[in-house]
Amino acid sequence: CIRDRYRSPGIAPGVLGGVPPNDADTDFDRSQVSATLATTWPGGLSGLIGAEWKNESGHSAGTIDFGFPVPTNFDLDRDTVSAFAEARWSLGPVTAQGGIRWDDPDGIRSVVTGRLGLVYRLPDGLTELRANWGEGFKAPSFFALAHPIVGNPDLRSETGDSIDIGIRRRFRGDNGAVEILAFRNEYDDLVDFDADLFI
Repeated sequence: CIRDRYRSPGIAPGVLGGVPPNDADTDFDRSQVSATLATTWPGGLSGLIGAEWKNESGHSAGTIDFGFPVPTNFDLDRDTVSAFAEARWSLGPVTAQGGIRWDDPDGIRSVVTGRLGLVYRLPDGLTELRANWGEGFKAPSFFALAHPIVGNPDLRSETGDSIDIGIRRRFRGDNGAVEILAFRNEYDDLVDFDADLFI
């Protein structure tokens, strides 16, 4: 449970437009239940499957002062049902792993994401070459969806793809490590504030 209370005297106009005085009292609750079943098979193969249920509940009571108080109250409740599976396989110096996940939040399109990873250990036993690819998503916040002045109930979930490759070198005696990593991240449907539309 998170409880937040803030009072802002506002920001006077300058190079950018000002922000009127505003306040809000916010309560946010999250409950989560998950179950996972994991096993290992001969030949260096292991895996797991699981499911998860999450409930998020938010309430905010506040005002913005435009010379007269404008209420900014909202309530929102969201259930998310998820299922996932992961596998890992090791054979000599090579380890490969992957996973897939399905998330279905209330009122938002369900999303399937995946990830793959590969590690190769060089014969010196201290150096590893790594490569990873993954997808992710983030449902819009309750504020972004439900705030009566700037919120947008039609927002979609943010999604992203990432890829990285790197090399990691451990020092002998496990006295630390050095890693060089190159990565690229791409995002779709980023949630941000549009000052022109004020939404």
